[in-house]
Amino acid sequence: MKITFSIEYHTHWGEELFLMLGNDRYSALKMYYTPGDIWTVTLDVSDETSQLRYRYMVKEGGEVTRVEQCSCHTLFLDAGIAHYRVEDSWDDIGDWDASDDFIARLMGESDGTETVHYQPASIVVEAMIPLHLQAMKPAIAGEAPALGAWNVRRSVAMQSCGDSLWRIDLNIPADQLPTQFKLIAVGKKDDVLWESGDNRWLRQSPHSNEVAMVRGLCFRYDGELKPMVATFVELETLRSDRDMGIGDLGDLKKVIQWVAATGQNAVVINSITDTAVVDGWMPVEVRKRVMANAINPAYISTEALGSFNDKRLLAKYQQIGMTLNRLDAAQLDEVRILKTDYAQAVFAEKGAAVTRSASYRKFVRENASWLHPYAAQSILQRLNDSRDCTSWGNYSRYAPEQIERFLKARHREATFVYFMQYQLRQQLLTMARYARGKKVSLLCDMTAPRHVKNIDPKEPWVNQRFIEQRLRDAGSLALIPLRDWLLIDGAFLPRVVKSPQRLAISLEELIAAHDFNNRVKSIMAPEKRTP
Repeated sequence: MKITFSIEYHTHWGEELFLMLGNDRYSALKMYYTPGDIWTVTLDVSDETSQLRYRYMVKEGGEVTRVEQCSCHTLFLDAGIAHYRVEDSWDDIGDWDASDDFIARLMGESDGTETVHYQPASIVVEAMIPLHLQAMKPAIAGEAPALGAWNVRRSVAMQSCGDSLWRIDLNIPADQLPTQFKLIAVGKKDDVLWESGDNRWLRQSPHSNEVAMVRGLCFRYDGELKPMVATFVELETLRSDRDMGIGDLGDLKKVIQWVAATGQNAVVINSITDTAVVDGWMPVEVRKRVMANAINPAYISTEALGSFNDKRLLAKYQQIGMTLNRLDAAQLDEVRILKTDYAQAVFAEKGAAVTRSASYRKFVRENASWLHPYAAQSILQRLNDSRDCTSWGNYSRYAPEQIERFLKARHREATFVYFMQYQLRQQLLTMARYARGKKVSLLCDMTAPRHVKNIDPKEPWVNQRFIEQRLRDAGSLALIPLRDWLLIDGAFLPRVVKSPQRLAISLEELIAAHDFNNRVKSIMAPEKRTP
């Protein structure tokens, strides 16, 4: 199949645009200038290609001078279409709606099971809709009869395909093109928010074996939006009856339920990537990839992972987990060891079935650049009982070809590491999809603690005033730690103060605390967080 990319970009003398596939700057494709500041390039890809990840960059004098600041665009492809005509926009979005969110990046990657089917001769429009507006219904209204002839009641609703990305597949007769349109958001009482700025245009009229795509749009809004309200949680500090020492990915389900029930918009969790990466062994770029992708095994939900047949061993692990769960502080290292041992028992019985699946094989293949060095490091640390790479003998220096031979020789151990990372990602994606179904955004960012200011505990009513003031003063995002919400309740406050390192209140108690939850709802309701 063919894909023709075009993007409007004003360059200065000597500048050229390039299409970068994935993050490979060295093999980037040169684009060609056409009148109107439009740069274009066509490439052929295999009919078996299901998705293409790309970014744009600028070169001057052979040197890269600018690269899109977003994460890679992901273009999902349907083998039944012979030619895609992609009309794109430069993307430098850098807030929580974009590239710095770990979960949003994972949601933008196919898990091997996602497929798309486009109607031949259709026009696909994709747009980023701010999280604030997603309580309304994003849609397209335009002058063409197929777009409702500017009648809001006949506008065409868009469909969500990610936390902020919305898409619509349009069939517009050729005699109605070109045509003007705008993005709109329709409220529950048919109140309408029109995006600001000039009307947009749909100009391409695709042939019978083509799809025209308009990508990279962002809802333009000049007015004042009430902040999105998110509860911030440090995952390991959560406590539930089913935990094995710390809060885990499975606990997010109850947090999402609570956030949805109290009228909030999002859950933000701290970074859960694995920081136990050896300094000075991997090259800097490889180490960055590992630290940006590998999830700490301590956060895996053993409940979601499943059980195994050795009942005595199962009872032993559960007893250790219950003991750790009663402690006032999270013992992350001890929990990591316990859960790794538990997962080994599951892997011995169920690993073969998982590793045969198409989605697992695709995960391993597409993430080899960080998964292989991460697995090698994990195995070498265990074999040498040391994080000091100088004690690893022949492997004290990182050599890619040697590492690949090592992983083949240690195939079962390496496969277990891949299995764990696959399961962790699947659990996180399950929670993200559950949140989407609840109209809640699940976000994860290592920079989140910089935005969080904990309340210095005082009287409950004073703590409530602090939260109300924070909601009034927030910009686009009001980030309230779960701990601070609990401080507005007279019964919860002394227990929270007594246990500063881990929440003394279980998630089961939180869900059942009707008076407290009604108070949170009453704080949220008058503010009308979403339009």
